[in-house]
Amino acid sequence: MDQAVTGFRKIGGIAMNNFIRPLLPVTLLFILLTARLSDCGARGKKAVHQRDALKERIQGVTDSILLEVRDAFQKLRVAETNIHTAREALAQAKENFRITNLQYQEGVTTSTEVLDARTFLTQAEVNLHQALYGYRIAEAELKRAVGEM
Repeated sequence: MDQAVTGFRKIGGIAMNNFIRPLLPVTLLFILLTARLSDCGARGKKAVHQRDALKERIQGVTDSILLEVRDAFQKLRVAETNIHTAREALAQAKENFRITNLQYQEGVTTSTEVLDARTFLTQAEVNLHQALYGYRIAEAELKRAVGEM
């Protein structure tokens, strides 16, 4: 009851030295230890606060990693689409250049149109290389995000 009222914890002990010399007076040793429960409570609250802060930090890092992985995976999917599109554009540019060359050989078109077709073909090749490069970058970002690099 006084523990709740005073806010102190009491620990005591008794030692008796009567069993060795029964004719001598009894020697008593009494130890009383007290501690404020509020101190333990403050330390406990601090520990709980630190634990909660650590849990929040871990959750924040976890969320950040998940977001990074999702973003990297999305970039990889976009890069795959870009490669597919660039390959189709390259095939069309090659066909356009082939047809324009045939037309030039038949005298139906000018050398300027052949040069334009060649320029489009070169640009399509550059675009494909950029798409492949973008894929490699996205792949490396994904590996880094999942911890493989």
